[in-house]
Amino acid sequence: MAPIGRERSRDGTASWWTPMRPTRASRSPSRTRSWPQMSRRLPSSFCATARFLSLGHGVWAKYKIGEAFKIIDPETRAPATKNPFLDPKPGVLLMDDMALDRLLAKGAVVGACNVALQVQSKMLAGNVRAEEAAAEWAASMVPGVTLIPSGTWGVNRAQEGGCTYCAGG
Repeated sequence: MAPIGRERSRDGTASWWTPMRPTRASRSPSRTRSWPQMSRRLPSSFCATARFLSLGHGVWAKYKIGEAFKIIDPETRAPATKNPFLDPKPGVLLMDDMALDRLLAKGAVVGACNVALQVQSKMLAGNVRAEEAAAEWAASMVPGVTLIPSGTWGVNRAQEGGCTYCAGG
């Protein structure tokens, strides 16, 4: 079993989120930035399996995301029926401050991959039309998370803003 907070993709590589840290050059006031005020923020883009971390609890329950992608809720040790990284109880995660809502409250810039949203919502749509499922998923994103064209696009924009790329898996 993969550690809590990381899932393994089908090819065996880790898939979580993609953190990027501002470089010293990005703290320079003369440097232009593509994302808002990169100097003291941690921009991240959710791609692949990690895309689910940007969704609200209702979509997790309705589409059985935890069961479909074998994501275990660290609190219940069962397939997740809610987003385990959104409003968790203290002590449930390895570090309380790694919860998405807490990262956003501290100024993290988070983008969610629209390509992954389209593919994954279609996979789990069931009796719902794929377009309706994608629209519901987009509407249920955690407030503060931005739907971006792709995770690669988000990494590129952050790098243009002076951040360096660091794979989270």
